[in-house]
Amino acid sequence: MAEWEAKLAGEGMGVEAGEGVDKGAEALKREKLEEKYGKAVKDIQNEMLYYWLSRSPLSTWGDHKQAADRLAKQFSIDSTDAVVLMEDLQDEATRAELAARELYRKIISGRVAMFIARPEAAKRQLISKLAEQFSGYSYKVLDALAQGVVGE
Repeated sequence: MAEWEAKLAGEGMGVEAGEGVDKGAEALKREKLEEKYGKAVKDIQNEMLYYWLSRSPLSTWGDHKQAADRLAKQFSIDSTDAVVLMEDLQDEATRAELAARELYRKIISGRVAMFIARPEAAKRQLISKLAEQFSGYSYKVLDALAQGVVGE
């Protein structure tokens, strides 16, 4: 049994195929980074999520690597760890964007005219709902998520 499988089994989390295993592996990877760098990992993750959510759609792998290197220097972590974490968080950012779009659809359903006239009200409501769903995200990340959806 792999180390992460044993860890998940010890926490009462069954090892299932698909997303559950991926999330367990991600959680273990982040735990190892927390052991190595301390609690600053959450701040690093928030900055990387913000990067993914606010980047230009025309950005390249070189841009992503440069951002990871900048954040590695800013938080005094190994550049290789920063690149790995940056790649892992790309999927999380995509999942968060999809969840934000779904929440936005629920918020504006039946009240489209009101929210078209007042997009800032829809954005505030969306940020509030996102904060409930993504409690570990910084306000800056939640704002970028909401801006990406409401600003479309």
